[in-house]
Amino acid sequence: MRRALSVAALGVVVIAWTALTAGAQAPIIAPCAPLAQGTSQLAAATNRTGLIDLYFFGADGAPVTFYECAGGRARLIGVRTATANGGQETPFYAAASWLCDRQVREFAATATPPGEPPQHGITSVSTESCARRFALQVPSRVAVGQPAAVGIVDRWQLGGTAVALCLRPPHGRRHCRRVTLPILVTAARVPIRPRRRGDWQVQLRIGPFSQRERFAVGVTPVPVRAVPTVLVTGDSTAGGVDSALADDLGARADVLSDVKPGASISGGYWTAAFASAQLAAYDPAVTVLSIGANEGFPLTSATGATLNCCSAAWTARLAGLVRGLMNIYRAGHARVIFLTIPLPLRPVAVTVTQAVNAAIVSAATGLARVQVLRMDLLFTPDGYQPAIRYRGKEVQVREPDGIHLNPAGTAIEAQRVAAVLRARL
Repeated sequence: MRRALSVAALGVVVIAWTALTAGAQAPIIAPCAPLAQGTSQLAAATNRTGLIDLYFFGADGAPVTFYECAGGRARLIGVRTATANGGQETPFYAAASWLCDRQVREFAATATPPGEPPQHGITSVSTESCARRFALQVPSRVAVGQPAAVGIVDRWQLGGTAVALCLRPPHGRRHCRRVTLPILVTAARVPIRPRRRGDWQVQLRIGPFSQRERFAVGVTPVPVRAVPTVLVTGDSTAGGVDSALADDLGARADVLSDVKPGASISGGYWTAAFASAQLAAYDPAVTVLSIGANEGFPLTSATGATLNCCSAAWTARLAGLVRGLMNIYRAGHARVIFLTIPLPLRPVAVTVTQAVNAAIVSAATGLARVQVLRMDLLFTPDGYQPAIRYRGKEVQVREPDGIHLNPAGTAIEAQRVAAVLRARL
């Protein structure tokens, strides 16, 4: 499951330098029409629990019209105009809410900057299923006949839905009732008065999903084993892995997301101090990192010389920085899973990504409890490709921006990570 953090504690963007790869498009007739690879100017974020934020790049202060695409049709969801960053980034916060019955969502946006051709962006994103949307709060122990309550908490903080809450006494039949949470009401308390001694079961059902908790009535409760915390973090390439991994691991782990789009190591954002602060805030048993889409900044050698990307000296220096981060995240008995970056479409960015991946592999050499998963070899063994053969099927795995993986791609990444974690947790 993925723990629901407060909105204020969450990052807000899932984006690499998409704006740099975007080109002008022909006049927009159908906003949801497919785009050629390397041309999209739109990105989505899902690491604000329950919400989808959209970001359009290159509007230059012009109004941006946002749509959701469903069945090939465009539904207008709003118009926004940038007021900061020189109009380069136009955000639409809380553009849509997560849905239980539709995880994969597609969005489009259009704008006509002053004196330029119309701009067009399309992106897709996958949110978590409702398998662990709700938290059940049950008393650990209740006296026979004592009034108590079962708490239902909507981790998505949306409300506006109904669930079935069922109680099953020991050696008895299950009894269910419908509990409705109005819109924006995120918690409910259901009174109970158990009159039979023994181990009781509470079940919550929403659609095809259900979850269970137990509590003791008049007997000693069975100890509940705490689940480990898994932190998914990095730049925008980590986006989508968090939601998919939370679904893959289910109740095996508590998955947290702390994605910092646009962040880089060589740019000075992802420092040892930052990694230490994350470790103190989340105390993860495992940290899953995907970072590297925004690298290429000059580095300084031990002697003070400037090292430019992507020389052997620059790569070695970056490897030293990455190794320092790995040592921080693996402190104690913690584990680190570092994902390399699939090669991008633009040739100029390929050189940077190859150097970054080489640095990651070199940095992990000889380090206990650190594992590198080669996403570059999985998705781009022979260079950039929009689709791969996976489990006997041809799967489209890239977004139109030529940088990010689409929901199918991030789901494959999460499956690879989950397979490792199931053997370790």
